[in-house]
Amino acid sequence: MPARLPRRILVLTALILGSALSFLFSPPPQTSDEFWGLYIPLGEQTGFILNKDSYGYIQAAEEPGRLLQQNEERQSRPLYVLLGTALGYPLWAVLPSLVDEASVRAAVGPDVPLSDRALIGFYPAFVLLNFGVLLAALLLFARLYSPLTNGTGNLLTLGCLLVFLVSNPIVKAFFWTAHQQMFCFFTPLFCLWLLERFRQRPARPVRPVQWLGWALATGLLPLVYGNFVLVLPVLLYALWRQSGQRWTQKQMWSLAAGTVLLFLLPTVSWILLLKLRGVTYYNHEMARYHQLVWLAEAAQTSPAEFLTTVGQKLLEFAGTLSGLIGWLLAVPLLWLAARKRRQPVGPVVADAMFLLLLFGAFLAVLGYYNERLTFTLQPLLLCLSATALARLQEPGQRSCLVVTGLVVTVLAWHAYQVLSYGPFS
Repeated sequence: MPARLPRRILVLTALILGSALSFLFSPPPQTSDEFWGLYIPLGEQTGFILNKDSYGYIQAAEEPGRLLQQNEERQSRPLYVLLGTALGYPLWAVLPSLVDEASVRAAVGPDVPLSDRALIGFYPAFVLLNFGVLLAALLLFARLYSPLTNGTGNLLTLGCLLVFLVSNPIVKAFFWTAHQQMFCFFTPLFCLWLLERFRQRPARPVRPVQWLGWALATGLLPLVYGNFVLVLPVLLYALWRQSGQRWTQKQMWSLAAGTVLLFLLPTVSWILLLKLRGVTYYNHEMARYHQLVWLAEAAQTSPAEFLTTVGQKLLEFAGTLSGLIGWLLAVPLLWLAARKRRQPVGPVVADAMFLLLLFGAFLAVLGYYNERLTFTLQPLLLCLSATALARLQEPGQRSCLVVTGLVVTVLAWHAYQVLSYGPFS
């Protein structure tokens, strides 16, 4: 472990906790119909939302056998639930001696369908998972910052950009509840890190067996969260990018086929395991919200109806971009301002643009649209912002002005996030 890594982890931990704790002081909801959950007051001026979706995660983690039941809502994400199980039981062994069960039950009220064990042991486990996923995302962004800026970035700019990852509507609404929204920061950055990791390096070439090992290992990730399926096209893109460099065309096709098969193996194995138990695999997102499968359903209609449905879906998706409108305007403006610095676009920047298109296309055809899902594009826009800001920061007065403007923007942004009303879920 590099000597600087523990110190970096401590700094990023402080950044996450500082932001998340400040959100406890945000204005509480005025009416219960504004959100999907329960507001938990911690004092006269503090509190947070316990999202109702968290009940299913917590109950399944407390009783993992639920994953083997027919039509279990969290059946498509078993590894995430089991992570909650692995953390929840040790916490349950320790926390009851530190936390008053009666006070916890009084705070949440009698209507929450969770046991005292779930509230004291398994709910905190998922908050720790939120912290861990967000910390991993910050570490990935810090790791990518140097190649994104071609080594010309500075720590103050990096720190300012990291604030945007911990201070936003997603962290505000979902950090203190059992949910998977922190993956919207981690997944795109993980994909970008993978592309940077697999870029052809003569000094450390990737052997076929290593490549296939990565395919099998990353194939476990869709059992954690659904949008990890995009790791597969990322692997295939990285493989195609190396065509003609090390392997023959026949070897490339063999590796591509092996990558697909090994990536799908964990999910297929889970489905077969359920089948052996007499349970039909249930994907709640597809069954209830028709995610992705709506395309096949629409294709069975007339061409006119199909085009109408697709148009309506794309309009719905466009509506969810409103939460990113600031980024969608700021990134082109930053690049336009840096246009005089005619430096070639680095490979990591090109990869970020590729992933922006990939994730954007995936979200557009998903079929279920929500601003919290579309926020997955924010980390990639942040990567492009990092590159543009590095180009703008020339030595001298201009660099000072850029950094000062960025610091003021970050402080104003966080103040707005804390003081604004909502979002709550």
